[in-house]
Amino acid sequence: MAKPNLNPVPQAEKAMSKSKLQAADCTATSFVDRCREFAEQGTGDEFGLSGEAIEAFRRDVVPRLMLIQSERLQEAASHFRLSTADETDFLNSLLTQSLSENADHLERLRIRRRVDQAQMLEFLGATARRLGELWEEDEGSFAEVSVALCRLHHFLRELSEEADLGRMVQNGSRMPSILFANAEGEQHIFGVMVAAEIFRRDGWAVSCSPGADNEALCGEIAAQSFDVVGLSVSQVELLPALERQCATLRAVSRNPDLVIIAGGLAAETAQGDPASIGVDAIVGSKDNPTAIGRHLLAIPACAC
Repeated sequence: MAKPNLNPVPQAEKAMSKSKLQAADCTATSFVDRCREFAEQGTGDEFGLSGEAIEAFRRDVVPRLMLIQSERLQEAASHFRLSTADETDFLNSLLTQSLSENADHLERLRIRRRVDQAQMLEFLGATARRLGELWEEDEGSFAEVSVALCRLHHFLRELSEEADLGRMVQNGSRMPSILFANAEGEQHIFGVMVAAEIFRRDGWAVSCSPGADNEALCGEIAAQSFDVVGLSVSQVELLPALERQCATLRAVSRNPDLVIIAGGLAAETAQGDPASIGVDAIVGSKDNPTAIGRHLLAIPACAC
């Protein structure tokens, strides 16, 4: 009777090193996939393995390889996300370096992280929010914050593509329309511009009037039918005025089914009860704004 192999794992690993599954000849992912395929389908006869060795390979070797693979994939994925540390570094660049150095910094980020334009838009918006926090906490002077914000506007314009506003039909249906503006009394406009660009890229017909007062805004929606109005509000003390503003906008709107959404730090404080500030939905910083807009209008996601 053959003496049982008391430690079959080394035997299995040694046999695998002689197999066709050479790690040097394939990527880590394909190597692990082939190991798993061998464990599921192999009999061990090809390599002279005992049943114990095959079972040990399935039990001990493949799970370890899969764990290593998962950890490496997660590590690789982290290189393709813009982090809070990236925001801090770019914010420091905006406040302390020249415009050309800011542009170089941003380009290095894009290349290193391999992010697309939509992610860069979100990144610029997040950086603008950080600038607002510096101002509110008196950690940056008016001049510093103003210059940095102007530079963010510059990069937003560079990143933005010209909208094809003449294309009023998309996939056989009319493009949804949205008008962006500040809530009455709100002076921060960068968030509105970023939101407008995000919706434009999603296939919406976008109008943007960040500096319009309430009278001008009422004139716009009375003259032209919009599916949605998006308002930005960052100051909590403006919320009562926002509720009144929304009632006025609905009263004069050319579209009797006008949908109003709100975003900004102050709006998020009422996220659980949007009706309390007169809107149909509140878009938080981590929400998908275009998905919320399409859901409210009951229209499918953009195929563009």
